[in-house]
Amino acid sequence: MELAPGDSDTFEIQVDGITAFSFDSRLYKCGSTDAPVRFGDINFTPSIDSQADSCPPYYVWDDCTRVTLQVPVHVAPDAETGTYEYGFTVMETIGDQNSQDYEYAIMVTEN
Repeated sequence: MELAPGDSDTFEIQVDGITAFSFDSRLYKCGSTDAPVRFGDINFTPSIDSQADSCPPYYVWDDCTRVTLQVPVHVAPDAETGTYEYGFTVMETIGDQNSQDYEYAIMVTEN
């Protein structure tokens, strides 16, 4: 995803067969309030069944399911151009626990 300073957009993540999901803290809103690139409130389909009170939260579904996340991204008007990395972990915890980590980046470019 490429955005300019002051821009906002939303990206989608779809995952089959998960019971839990968590972002790392690099762009999540529990970090510094003046972070140049930040995630907004995430929409989940289906809705989560519970979440751990951690930062960032650990989202949980009771059954192994297909999940779609709509993730808003906000870039501060004074953000420097560059690459802003983030990651997330998806887990399947029914039976043998399995997890997979993913790494991505948002590019902030000139206006």
